[in-house]
Amino acid sequence: MMNNTFLLASPYTNDNISWSLLTIPLPTHFNIRYDNSLIDNTIPSINDKVSSSTTLLIINFKVRIALSTSTSRITIYKTSDNSIRQRIPVTMHEYFSISPDEFAISIFVINSTFNEYDEQYFVNMDNNFVKNKVNNEPIKGIHDDIWILKTDLPNNRKLYSDNAIMGSVRLTQSASKSFLALSKHNQSTYINNLLNELAEKVPINISYLRSDNGFNKITCYQIVIPIRIDVDSTNYKTKRTASEYSSDLHYMITYKNITTFTLGITNDLDQDYGFKPMWNVWNDHKVQIILISGIIIFITFCLLYPILIHKLKSKKIEVLCSTILKFALIVPNFILSILFVVQYSNNVPDLYWLSVLVLNVPLFINFFIATYTIYVGIKNPFIGKDFKEWIIKYRGLVIILIVLVATDYEYLTILKEIPIFTKKLYYYEQINIFNILDNIFDIAILWGAFFDIFFRNIPQIIIQVYYYNYEFLLEYDIVPLLLFVTSSLKIFMIIFNYIYKKVTLIIVRRLV
Repeated sequence: MMNNTFLLASPYTNDNISWSLLTIPLPTHFNIRYDNSLIDNTIPSINDKVSSSTTLLIINFKVRIALSTSTSRITIYKTSDNSIRQRIPVTMHEYFSISPDEFAISIFVINSTFNEYDEQYFVNMDNNFVKNKVNNEPIKGIHDDIWILKTDLPNNRKLYSDNAIMGSVRLTQSASKSFLALSKHNQSTYINNLLNELAEKVPINISYLRSDNGFNKITCYQIVIPIRIDVDSTNYKTKRTASEYSSDLHYMITYKNITTFTLGITNDLDQDYGFKPMWNVWNDHKVQIILISGIIIFITFCLLYPILIHKLKSKKIEVLCSTILKFALIVPNFILSILFVVQYSNNVPDLYWLSVLVLNVPLFINFFIATYTIYVGIKNPFIGKDFKEWIIKYRGLVIILIVLVATDYEYLTILKEIPIFTKKLYYYEQINIFNILDNIFDIAILWGAFFDIFFRNIPQIIIQVYYYNYEFLLEYDIVPLLLFVTSSLKIFMIIFNYIYKKVTLIIVRRLV
């Protein structure tokens, strides 16, 4: 009865001549919110909020369940127009999972299902979608307009967003064949009809979808159709962005077997392709572009460097330019070398200790070269006294540079040129640019360059090539790439500086 009472007719006497009616109150703890006493609850519950990020629905039962073998389905509708957002037959087991205790079923939801803001949806489950596992009896479903879910306006919306995305869809081989057989006019009509269906099913305002009615033939049997999503930028707080529409379109094509895309012209779309935004060289390869630009600027600066120095005719400016150029390369290279040893060398077996050797052996060699060079300068009978006084006066700076020289021999060139910026020893520039001090340091720098090329940079390049080609490497990151590039540029810089000095020497001798 309507008041949750069970009415039972019972014989009043043994001769069954008279009868009485018994009323038995039924338990009131049954959940009738879903018009189904065997459903305990759902996640999300009735009237709960959902969004495009909701990817799972859960129905908890009071009995153990199993999937039926019927043709029943679970369907998600949009309330305002009863349009189907997603429909999954019970036979598509990949979209369902029964909990280990067999009291709950989880339903997979694609990201494009709850894709409209401030809208209502309801979930319908057909009778006999699941059955009672104990007695094999079919279980009643969930009827229309009971399990209602709502979407809200998005929170923390960005004040700006993308307005346009250029992308493409691909037709299946059979659809491509049929399309190519059409006349040009009918091809244009086909594309227009496709846009209309897309606008209706996504849904998206038809004015946001544009095509030039052209197509690209990627193989003999398949074509892609360019589509531009161009969203009105007004009312951005309540409207979806171009990238969101792009995502909806991609998901509905990819999972067209459970959406309305399986009907009509949209069924011609290749679900393995989806909707692909056109390749944007900056978005996809901005790091490579910046890297290549930096290399070009560096090489250009190296080539223009001699011309600049010749025009300025200033030893101090020459030293400053040279120092800046070297700092821009040797500091990142050393930092990248450490990062590679610490974070990446273990990715490839037997590469860690080799990387440690390539990093540390040059440190000891460079430190020895620096200390020996200063020792030779102090012991020189012509400049030893003045050089020793200069070392003592600027000992703090000299110690710092000796430590830095251990990281890279190029700091020797900075140590060599420091006297030019001090009053003491400045007269050496007036006497002869190829003075004794220059000669002492030049020999050390030459040896430093030799060891840097053959004990650091070439081994490092070999390590990076081996690392890149390691067949089980899961990811090739930016640090190994930059280390490879900077090591290569260091070799280039060493050779360039050597050639530049030799050419300059030849020119000076001819002028004299």
